[in-house]
Parts: sequence; structure tokens; C-alpha cells
Amino acid sequence: MPNLLDRQISHYQKALLIHSDNTEAYGKLAELYYKRGQLDNAFEMYNLLGIRLVKEGKLEEAIRAYQSAIDLKSDAYKIYYKLGEVSQKLGWWKEAIDYYLKVISCYQEGDEIHSIFEQAYWNLMDVRKKCSLPEAISIYRQLVQEQPDFAMAHEHLGDLLTQQGDLKAAISSYKTAHYHQLSGSHPNFVKDYWHPQNPRHPHFLIIGIGKGGTSSLYHYLGKHPQILPAIKKEIFFFNENISYGLDWYLAHFSPIPKGTHFLTGEATPWYLVSFNVEKEVARLFPQIKIIVLLRNPIFRAFSYYQMRVKYKKEKRTFIEVITSEMQAINRLS
Repeated sequence: MPNLLDRQISHYQKALLIHSDNTEAYGKLAELYYKRGQLDNAFEMYNLLGIRLVKEGKLEEAIRAYQSAIDLKSDAYKIYYKLGEVSQKLGWWKEAIDYYLKVISCYQEGDEIHSIFEQAYWNLMDVRKKCSLPEAISIYRQLVQEQPDFAMAHEHLGDLLTQQGDLKAAISSYKTAHYHQLSGSHPNFVKDYWHPQNPRHPHFLIIGIGKGGTSSLYHYLGKHPQILPAIKKEIFFFNENISYGLDWYLAHFSPIPKGTHFLTGEATPWYLVSFNVEKEVARLFPQIKIIVLLRNPIFRAFSYYQMRVKYKKEKRTFIEVITSEMQAINRLS
């Protein structure tokens, strides 16, 4: 004869077969499985309860369900990610940050959670925009402590420290970012040649115009074993960030020993149309190679239009945009 606990479990299992959206049944089953000691089953019921509650828009109740699941499995990174998403929807920025950091702290290189790790990081970037600059810096300092080899986090910490005006700390973060970036992409270079005192300077600049193909060319060049990319493709030093100083700029490049054949550089398209850039480049790097990239203006215009549509900055059709631009040009002529 089944005991009372078994009969109750059977009852709620049947209830879910009849109505899969029965949130009461999920909650009761979670409690009953817990009483029976079937913790994995209890965990799954709390997870399913949270999913159901989110669909119904009962976000605070969903938070409580997911937290109950976490009480049973403290390393359940997928639940932390869900908690981060729900907290973000509720506008609970601090809680969302804490949950996303939990996801990131669970990550191990080569782990199956890589895609969730990446998404948690991008969500974290969105959430930190709601924070003050000191709070954002604190978040990223914690992040690089949790994942010291995570190059992108060091890079973004450098950007935040630059905004704060702490250029010395920013330069240190950029150099650390570059070390970890190259440790993954060019481990033999790091092993055989890396030394922080080696000279840093760009050997080439790719210039052009937005959507002119500079990203593709920079990507292809980066596949060559002798090319060591900067920590970011576009640095905007000569047209926007020159006030930060040369040391700040050079921190974005690899330290390359003399006598080797490695090259590094960046690709900021807008250098081509920015005032006085050519004079500053010639003054600082008279031997640098300039790669000018041009593109069929029709293809370029359509590519730029597609980018604006993708980021929801343009709602008109391509024909409407071109017609409007031609009318504006005719008014000026």
C-alpha cells in the first residue's frame, strides 16, 4: 500500500498531466520530493515552477522559486542566470549583477556553459550602464578577481578607469588584457617573446569609412601568425582620445622585441575623414604603414543602412532613406 506521501506525489503528478501550467502542482511536488529526500527531483520542480511563473509574469514569485532551487544546488549556474534575467526585468540591478557574477564565477575554460557565460557577461554590461561609474568599476574589479584570465573584462575595466581619469590604472588593465588575450591566441609568442619592457608601437593603420570593409580586413590580417592584433580593433586615439596620451595608446599593443618579424596595428576607419589626424600620425609614427580601404559607395550605403536597422536606429525603407538624402543634397546645391 502506498503511504500518504506517495499518494500525494501521485496526485500532483496526475494534476500536471492534465494541466501542465498548474503552478500549485509544481510547488507541491517540489515540497513533497524534498520531504522524501529526492533532492534532484525537488530541484527540477522548483526550476519548472520558476519557468512557469515567468511565463505568467509573476516575476517576484519566480525569484522565490529559483532561490529555492539554488538552496538545493548552490552551483546551479543556469538558475543563477535565470535569476539574473528576472532581476534585470524587475529593475533590481544590484541583484542582477550579483547573479550574473555567480554565473561567471562558475565558468571553467572549455566548460559546456560557455554560451551562458558569454550571455551573462553581455547582460552584465547592459546592467552596469544603470550604475554609477564607481559602482561599475567595483563590479569589474570583482569580475577580474573571479576570472583573472578573462581578457575582455580587463579591457573593459581599462575603459571604465579611463572614463574615471585614472590613466595609470587603465594602462595597467589594458596591458593585462593584452597578455591574457595573446596567451589564448598566440601562446608561443607569449612563451618565447613576451616581456613587458619590450617596445610597443603600431606598425600599420587601416583607415577608411564605416562599413567599408575594415573589420573584415583586420580579421583576415589577424589570422596571419606574424600579426598580433591590438586589444581592440578601433582605438579612436588620433581623432577622439589623443588627450589620454601616448602611453595610454601604446598600452593597447603587444610588446614586440626588436629583431623579430611580428607586426601589430589597429583599424579606426574614421581617421580618413578626421581633421589633422594625418599630421599627428606623421609626427608620432613617421614610418608607419597606412592601408586605405575604399568600397563601392552603393554597397557601402546599403551595408550602413542594414547596420542602423539592426540596432533599431532606422525604421524607414532603404528607398525612403536614399530619397530623403538626395532631397537634402538637392536643397544644398
